Amino acid sequence: MDQVAALTSLSTKITSTIGGLAIIWAMFRQFIPYELKQYLDALTLKFTSYINPYECFVIEEYAGDRMNRHELYIATKAYLSDHCSRCARTCRVELGKDSDRFLVSIGERVEVTDDFNGARIWWHAYMHAPVSNHNIGRHSEEERRYYTLTFHKRYCHLIEGPYLRQVLDKGRAITVRNRQRRLFTNNPHNEWSSYLKPMWNHVQFHHPSTFDTLAMDPINK
Repeated sequence: MDQVAALTSLSTKITSTIGGLAIIWAMFRQFIPYELKQYLDALTLKFTSYINPYECFVIEEYAGDRMNRHELYIATKAYLSDHCSRCARTCRVELGKDSDRFLVSIGERVEVTDDFNGARIWWHAYMHAPVSNHNIGRHSEEERRYYTLTFHKRYCHLIEGPYLRQVLDKGRAITVRNRQRRLFTNNPHNEWSSYLKPMWNHVQFHHPSTFDTLAMDPINK
């Protein structure tokens, strides 16, 4: 009992000491020059990289050109949508745009694990919401969505090459498989005057024909 009490007392002292140091550092940090703060942050990051055995990759929705979504992000979303229904405890389900297919995706900060050639990978989805500027009535920055994958450093060569290639290839295949086919027709001319009415209209294409119903000699099939 004395040992338990001593350990409890020691743990309490350590916790209070760390908490006090954190408060002091937060107060002291406000008065540090910006250049020195950057240098200390770089040293902290370098130190933690030595003791942290894990690596983290970030896959952003938009990279470089903000007009086009990053292909790897789209493939990752499709790959995890197919994978998370079997692994994740919490999934987000929505109806696809102009489609009757249900799309499953991982929710924000939900963890999904994957294994590849002995390596364990942890996936997370994040969304950085824009901050509203009430003075000008608009967002000061755009909404950012991204995925992170965390793995042990010893498997870096597997993740950078074969694993990400697998995610890209399987994600592309799943995207093609779930793609909704459409039939397009022109809208009437009298509706073109409205800027809300597009010149083209589309409907979902559901063709009943299959290879089994194809009019063909059964022997040749």
